[in-house]
Amino acid sequence: MRVPANSWATERPKKVLGEVEIPKRVRYSQGAVYVGMIVAIVFSQLTYNPSNPDQPLNPVYFSAFVCALAVTWVGNSMVLYKNTSFSILRKLVREPNVWQIAILCIGLLILDGFGSTASMFRSFAYVLGLVMLVLLDAVEKKSRMFVLSAGAVYTLLTIYHVLIRVFAMPGENIVIFVVLEKYEMNLRSLKRSIFMNQLTLMLSGLITLFADKKMEKLMFCTKHEFNLNLNHVKEDEQRSHKIAKCMIALGSILFIGIFLSRLQETSVLFGGLYASGLVCIWCGFMLLGYRNLSSKSLRRLGSEVSVVTVCSFLLMIFVVDVSVLEHPIDIVSSLGYVTCGLSFISMDAFIKRQRALTIVVGTCFVAVTLYNICGRGFGSTEEGLVLIKPFGHIIYKRDVKRSLFVNIGSLLLSGVITLFRDSRRERFMFVKGPVYRLTGEVSLLRQSQLYVASRTKSAINIKQINDAEGGPAVALTSVAVAVK
Repeated sequence: MRVPANSWATERPKKVLGEVEIPKRVRYSQGAVYVGMIVAIVFSQLTYNPSNPDQPLNPVYFSAFVCALAVTWVGNSMVLYKNTSFSILRKLVREPNVWQIAILCIGLLILDGFGSTASMFRSFAYVLGLVMLVLLDAVEKKSRMFVLSAGAVYTLLTIYHVLIRVFAMPGENIVIFVVLEKYEMNLRSLKRSIFMNQLTLMLSGLITLFADKKMEKLMFCTKHEFNLNLNHVKEDEQRSHKIAKCMIALGSILFIGIFLSRLQETSVLFGGLYASGLVCIWCGFMLLGYRNLSSKSLRRLGSEVSVVTVCSFLLMIFVVDVSVLEHPIDIVSSLGYVTCGLSFISMDAFIKRQRALTIVVGTCFVAVTLYNICGRGFGSTEEGLVLIKPFGHIIYKRDVKRSLFVNIGSLLLSGVITLFRDSRRERFMFVKGPVYRLTGEVSLLRQSQLYVASRTKSAINIKQINDAEGGPAVALTSVAVAVK
């Protein structure tokens, strides 16, 4: 019996995914994975001495570690066997966050190739566990408690790796390579940056994991949400908007030009022009946003994990710059970067979005972020400035800011890509929602019929869908047919 389309379009299906019974094989395998993971973590810590990473491996502890790791992956293989959705796997392969996590894992393994055997095995085990956590997204029948446990363990483990490289790990104070024959790149700071970046990339997925009690959503597959507060009516551009654009353009040219020339550090006149350029940019953004901000969009931005994280990192950059000054005018530079970053994010809440201006501002912000990363990775920017000395271990301002800039760039990357691809200005740049398993979209009221057909293996003609599909909003009629 076919269910009328209207009933599916107006109300949510009461039972689509349903409570599935977990086979005994999967239940026992999940227990083996959990026990093996905990035992492997314990013995990996017993095997490794942070103060002396080059010491010989304890054969008993190392054998127990390898056996626990083998048990973990045998159990994980049994969980995945005939229990994996290949359509979700394909979505994971195309997900930018998953690509970034994979690149960071490869970088971690390459860095530990310069270290001891124990650190290499520890990193290999960490990467394998992270792969297991990502693959759990594609598992069809699984226990929520098992997924919660795995996510909690990996969150705590990643936080531990970040903190241990702030307060300890003197054995990793070795130089990996030297840039331009004088700027040293330290293993400890690079690994701290990698773990910190991985934590921020996993953060939204882990929050989804804890909040989604029915396991209807995917952890690591996301899409940008549709912005329903935009005004798409084509009207003549207001005079105030033209003035605002001119002020932003003039202030940006003045600010960036004097910054690159570094004249603001030697001349009071150019320092005043430098600050005036920043004030001009501020006034332009205020004029552009006057009566043009949606309160609903602002609240949605304020609840987005990646936006909150980026704003926190921007404020941390300003605090770090104020704490250790290389030159007094650097306060203006830091304030300019921070406020322009916040302004760029707030442009996502505009009712009348200026697409050309948003592209220019976004491109400039990304270019400045890349410049700051390169300056603190391959240049002499803030060389030798000590930020803090926790327990006698020196942490340089240059390394901390490089990590913050890398995290900001990686979190804003998908938003900037969406800015270029979304020519119709239908979606948020920085608001992403987890994808529903059933519909392949961020809402149960919006779905891709092709995705539903592949997930439910229904008898829908794929060619007919390709010919007839006309827009993103489609009633869930195909789901009703598939369920029946």
